Amino acid sequence: MKYYFKFKSFLPLIVIFIIIMALVLVKAMAVNNFSTASMMLDFMAGFFLVFGAFKVAKLSAFAEAYQMYDIVAKRSKLYAHIYPFIEIALGLAF
Repeated sequence: MKYYFKFKSFLPLIVIFIIIMALVLVKAMAVNNFSTASMMLDFMAGFFLVFGAFKVAKLSAFAEAYQMYDIVAKRSKLYAHIYPFIEIALGLAF
């Protein structure tokens, strides 16, 4: 029974990964390009965009938590606040 609760806590993350993979497959079918490299780049773009958006949604809480474990963010609060936007920019660049 305890494994059910662990799985249940990861369910939103699993659903997000499935949605990103579905979008990657739809895009691959639309452009008729099923190369692994192209699909990996599309997945990374989706990953950065989705999780960057989650971080921007609660920016101050993310920055505060991020400063606890990131070396650069410990020294620069500005970097901790800018990081989610860097992640979104990377997603757009992919």
